[in-house]
Amino acid sequence: MAYLTTPERYALRRGIQEGTRRAIVRFLQKRFGDVSAELEERLERVQSEEALQQLLDLAMEVENLSAFEQALEQSRSG
Repeated sequence: MAYLTTPERYALRRGIQEGTRRAIVRFLQKRFGDVSAELEERLERVQSEEALQQLLDLAMEVENLSAFEQALEQSRSG
């Protein structure tokens, strides 16, 4: 297995996070239509990979976009 330097690990983690954010937005767009730039900006502030994975699961399950936005707000305040 190849050794990854700290900058390489950081870049890999950022790439995974960005891919997860794009997947979340794509799911929401396909299910509910337009996703606001504000919602995308709020997703950008989520740094935890675990939180992003939970939001991805939620994007597949929520009843509507408002429910997703509410859960996103709760995840940031909790």
